[in-house]
Amino acid sequence: MKYSVVFLFVLLCLLTSCQKQESVSSESKPKTVQKTQTSVPVKSTLERSYFLKHNFGDVDANQKLICSLELKNETDKPMLFHFSSTSCGTCLSVKSKPEKIEPGKTGIFELEFDTTGKRGLTPQHAYFWDAEPKTLLVVADITATVRAIWTDPEMIGLGNLSTNEPHKTKLYVMAAELPDAKVTSVQCDASWLTLTSKPVETSKELKSQSIQAIDYYETEWTGKDAEPGNLATKIIFHVQNGNEDKILEVPVSGYLSGDVEIVPAQIVFGRVAKDEVVRTCTLTFKKTDIDPAVIKCTADHDFIKIDFTKQKDTFVLTTRITLSPETKNQLIEGKITGVDQSGKTIFSVPYIAFFNTFL
Repeated sequence: MKYSVVFLFVLLCLLTSCQKQESVSSESKPKTVQKTQTSVPVKSTLERSYFLKHNFGDVDANQKLICSLELKNETDKPMLFHFSSTSCGTCLSVKSKPEKIEPGKTGIFELEFDTTGKRGLTPQHAYFWDAEPKTLLVVADITATVRAIWTDPEMIGLGNLSTNEPHKTKLYVMAAELPDAKVTSVQCDASWLTLTSKPVETSKELKSQSIQAIDYYETEWTGKDAEPGNLATKIIFHVQNGNEDKILEVPVSGYLSGDVEIVPAQIVFGRVAKDEVVRTCTLTFKKTDIDPAVIKCTADHDFIKIDFTKQKDTFVLTTRITLSPETKNQLIEGKITGVDQSGKTIFSVPYIAFFNTFL
């Protein structure tokens, strides 16, 4: 009987130990939890947002239009406006804004829209908000459709030309919100440039901006009767819109190398400040008997110094420019000309520089 009691006690201890191990083992195993996918909304940092709109409709270019937008504060908190900005720093400006709109009161935002340089549908935006943490935002959508007629491109640069190499460019006449506009005539007085009319189509993107292509031309450099040196002419379009006639002029420029090839064809000095700026270009003459000693080089501005030397089969034109006090903060354009003993122009190289200093 004594042994039976002891046996039962040992068995009870073993069972208790197994239950504890099983409990520990079950706790150490990762539990499988069925996750429920929930869409947690993200709260905006802007607690109050308001949207105002104004459409000027169809307007003409080169106008300054003003609109006044009202906003009523229908909340129980005052609206404080500390900052403003626009999507276009030159065409849309804030003339005035309320610093504070009390509950139940109305504030006025006055905006000015400048249509200069704008064409077709031109949506812009103005933004007003309070100080950090920016809990208030007002967005004003300003729209106008600017009527205009223009060419694309508005000027054509042919670059360095050769009589034996073809050169073609594309030229479009565009109109915005003027469906009746049409080109009645086109002219160019240069025999070295021809124009050929081509069928024209307007892309969907331009149509969405109320813009249409009303004419399309292909210009081609022929070189006929062109003299070596700088070339310049104009393509003139006469466009009729109802009873109104408009003239569009497209300047065309280039340089014909002729008996000399110039690389680069233009000298760009860039910004000229304290230090001297040096630029060079290489000239290759088709005639090999050119003597640099008999070629006199002059520039349109006396502050440009010139060296003209021969290096093997080519000639090097070295130009040096320094800051001129009388031309401070000005854009300078001119040309360097080389003439022979008889005064005949052998070559001409245009140059450009901007005089600027922080002193």
